[in-house]
Parts: sequence; C-alpha cells; structure tokens
Amino acid sequence: DGHHGSWMLTDKRWNDACEYFLHYMSKPNALKVDGKPLIIIFNTDILVRTMGGEENVGKGIEYLHDKCVKSGLGGCVVAAAFPAFRNPDCSIDEKPDRWKTYSEKLQKLGFDAVTGYNYSRHFCLDKNGSKFYEYPFDNLCADYEKVWELMAENFVLPYMPAVNGGWDCRPWETKWEGNQTGYRSCYAPDRSAEVFTDHILNAEKWLKNNPGQSAGNLALVYAWDEVCEGGFMIPTKGEGYKMLEGLKAAVDAMKNGGAE
Repeated sequence: DGHHGSWMLTDKRWNDACEYFLHYMSKPNALKVDGKPLIIIFNTDILVRTMGGEENVGKGIEYLHDKCVKSGLGGCVVAAAFPAFRNPDCSIDEKPDRWKTYSEKLQKLGFDAVTGYNYSRHFCLDKNGSKFYEYPFDNLCADYEKVWELMAENFVLPYMPAVNGGWDCRPWETKWEGNQTGYRSCYAPDRSAEVFTDHILNAEKWLKNNPGQSAGNLALVYAWDEVCEGGFMIPTKGEGYKMLEGLKAAVDAMKNGGAE
C-alpha cells in the first residue's frame, strides 16, 4: 500500500513481510537459483525510500537471507529489477559509467542479482522534434537486446535478461477517466508470434555467449497476463494462442539445437 506514498517499512513491517515471503519461497514449486529460492524486488529506489535509507535495505536483505537459512532453505537469491537507462530523447543510454555505477550500488545494497520487469519507452521524436508514440514491436525488442548487451559489458552482478512479450498501455493511459496527467508511453500494436520467437531465441543466444552471466542461466519473459499494458501470453479472443505458439516455437527450436 505504501509504495507510492510516505508509508514506511519499519523493522517490524519488514520482518512480517519476510514471514509472508517465506510462506511462498518454501513451497516445492518456488523458482530456485543454485538450489535457493529466488525473490525479485520490483523497485529498489522505492525500497530505499520506504526503508529509510540504503543501510536499512542492506540489513533487511541480510535478515531475509538469515531467515531462509534458519528455515532450511540454504539462503535465498534476492534480485533487483529496474527500468533501462534512457537519454533525454528516450533512446537507450549507452554510456557505460551509468550502468556500472548503478550495478555497484545494487551490489553494495546487498542484492545478489539483477533483472528487469520491462523496458517500455515513453516517447519517440520525429525529425522536427515532435513526440509520437507508435513504436514497432521489433524495435521494442531491439531495445531490450541492447540492454542485455549493456548489462553484459558493465554490470558487476549476475543479470537475468528480460524478454519482451509486448507493450501497449493505451487501455490505461488513454481510456482511463482518472488519467488526468496526460501521461503516455509508446505502444507496439503489431506484435507477432514470429518476432517473439526470434526474440526468445536471441535471449538463448545471449545466455550461450555470456556463460555464467545470468543467475541460474535464467531469462524472464514479460509477461503472462499484463493485459492492460499489452504484455501478455494468455490466449484472447482477439489473438487466440499466437503468443503461446511463438513461445512454443522457440522452445521447440531450442530442443533442436537452438539459435544459430
């Protein structure tokens, strides 16, 4: 409830949250890295603010690790998710120092790995400097893949690539009556199973080309059911099973030797 406001994660609240996490992290189907359950923090900057500073975050992560050890889980892997760094024109910022410095900050905070939820783009600029928002799906995927390379080159923490399953947030940004700010982001109305398949196979190629770079050799797909944000694989009346078919095509290709 507090991630947008002034609500604070006191020691007791954090400890209670860890008990809640452990309920799920101890389940047999919990995703594990090197035998330890994986948990991903969506927004580290908000965590720092609501816990009252970086030192408290480090203590909190250490507390969670200790709880997992005492619970017989052997510890845990705590990963941070963050959006891509961008330039004022909203293109991907390729300056190495920014990525490396942030990675070192996350490591200092006590995180074990890093990933992303999605790397959506706020706007594009035409030759006259005017904003526009329609952004092809393959371009959005290319943005993701550029982030993967910047991570491989500059991050000191293991990185689990974020794979793009689409982005079209117009149901929330332009249809919602409460959207008084006029906020917009780019949308990709042309997503296809074929581009999705190639994008997943590129993630597999990245994992092969960067052995040991990813925690657990994992890549994460955004998303299963973010319908109002346009990133989803669930079948719909409009698209049928096309995104699941794209995923299956990638898996089948991996079984037969994977990406060339």
